Formats: sequence, C-alpha cells, structure tokens
Amino acid sequence: MKAALGFRAYGWTPHGATRAPMPWVAELVGVDPRYGFVRRFLPRRLDHLGARGGPDEVWAWFTLTSGGLYEARFLTGRKGGWGVRWVTVTDDGDVVDLPRDDIVRQLTQRACSAG
Repeated sequence: MKAALGFRAYGWTPHGATRAPMPWVAELVGVDPRYGFVRRFLPRRLDHLGARGGPDEVWAWFTLTSGGLYEARFLTGRKGGWGVRWVTVTDDGDVVDLPRDDIVRQLTQRACSAG
C-alpha cells in the first residue's frame, strides 16, 4: 500500500525568486556509524495550487510504501527550525509515527536476519 506525506514548503516560491530550504524524506535502509542511517532520498512533487495566497501555500509531497521506515525533515514555520518525523506506513496505508529507537532496532534486526 502507498501513502502520501506532505509538508509546507515555507518561503519557497514557484517563480525561482526564493529558494528556501525544502523538506525532504528518505527511506532508511540501514544503520551507518558516521551518518546514523543509510538513506535513500525520495523524489518530491511540488503542489503550487495554493501559491496564489503567498509562498507559504506551496507543499512538497512524498510517496511512501508500506513496510518502509522513513525519516522526514521539514521547516516548522517561516522562522522556525527543522522538525523531524520517524514514520512507517501500515498495510492499510496509514502513516504512523515511531520513536527513533524503534527505527534503529528494526533496521538492526533486518541487518541481522539478512546477514
């Protein structure tokens, strides 16, 4: 099953005048001693439909697949810092938040069972 996960792209305009940092989502495929995780970054689709109301109405959307483990980084507001979500998708297509420790444990278990 697939699910969509979207974040507001604060400060981003479709006209190229402002290139604020964009949200990103990565599938976590392993544990890395240097970077914490081995990541496979997902492509984003930009939704400009609400952009006539201002640059805060541009959204970045990502397609997630059930069973995957994901890290999402996004701006928390126009002047805010970065937020993070650790998520998976159920077989019913629901996006579920997980604690980071659960992600590490599941990736470690997958590596042990594959090796």
